[in-house]
Amino acid sequence: MNRFVTRLWMLAMVLSVVTAQGEEEGVVQIRTQPLQRQVMSFTVTGYGTVTSTPRNTQSIALPRAGMVDQVRVTPGQRVAQGEPLFEFVTDPTSVVGHTQAQTTWDFAHNEYARLQRQYEQQLVTVSQLEAARKALRDAESALQAQDRLGAGSERVTVGAPFEGVILTQSVAQGERIPAGTTILQLARRAQPQVQLTLPVEEAGQVREGMPVTLTPLFGPPQSWHGTVVALQGMINAQTQGVDLWVRLDPGVDPVLGMKVRATLEVRTQTLWTVPRSAVLRDEAGEAYLFQVQEGHAHRVAVTAFENGTMTGVEGALNPTLPVVVEGNYELADGMAVRGTGR
Repeated sequence: MNRFVTRLWMLAMVLSVVTAQGEEEGVVQIRTQPLQRQVMSFTVTGYGTVTSTPRNTQSIALPRAGMVDQVRVTPGQRVAQGEPLFEFVTDPTSVVGHTQAQTTWDFAHNEYARLQRQYEQQLVTVSQLEAARKALRDAESALQAQDRLGAGSERVTVGAPFEGVILTQSVAQGERIPAGTTILQLARRAQPQVQLTLPVEEAGQVREGMPVTLTPLFGPPQSWHGTVVALQGMINAQTQGVDLWVRLDPGVDPVLGMKVRATLEVRTQTLWTVPRSAVLRDEAGEAYLFQVQEGHAHRVAVTAFENGTMTGVEGALNPTLPVVVEGNYELADGMAVRGTGR
């Protein structure tokens, strides 16, 4: 009898161990974390260059042909208003044209004066006097045009029209150029701007008036602030991004040509926040996570908003239930779970 009781006891122990192992195999080990409600800031990032606006940039050119001689500045150099930029020698043909215009005017002036005296003596007709007056006006117009071209000056020193920075030098010293050729580009010492490029998918979130934080890519750590003042409506063919302009706050005076990184805060939103690892995506790309209730995982579809290491989510969430942050890759809806929070 005792042997029979002992055998029954041993059989019961074996069955309990097997049952416990079966139950243990159906439980997934997880870690959880409570939901938190936070205000999240969403930003986009772009890169660009400190530059001068087109209206603050002037091309230095002369309306006559000639030779650029003795260039006195270099790109990047700051110049004061009136400071010599280069010397220019007018083409001999232009000088001859001015001389001819001056000779024609002298002749027309003397001829008109002679005919006017004869008219007073009634030796010429009114029509003859008017013809001489017209010839004088035409000669005067031609001479004034030559004067505006500066053709009468064989050699001139061209000075800076305003205080600024030399952006480019397009013509080498000693080079002969036709009329209207850009020799230098000068940017005003005015408030500089930054030209940024953003990815197309992010540019749609940016609006004029948005604040911008800028940091130089090289040099000592520092930051500036500015405001979006213009957004292009087309894709840049070279960068395949969208360009925008940022006006820097008063008092900021970076070096033209400096490369910068820009961060734009496009919106703020109050959301439930979870670690990025808590959010999974199915084959269709739809986001979901698991919450734990009474030892079982429950799948919840969510809309996810990425921001750094944290993710903001919206959906039919129960704010009193924890979220699975580790072990969720092994879960299916309704599975038994075991774990701790953190």
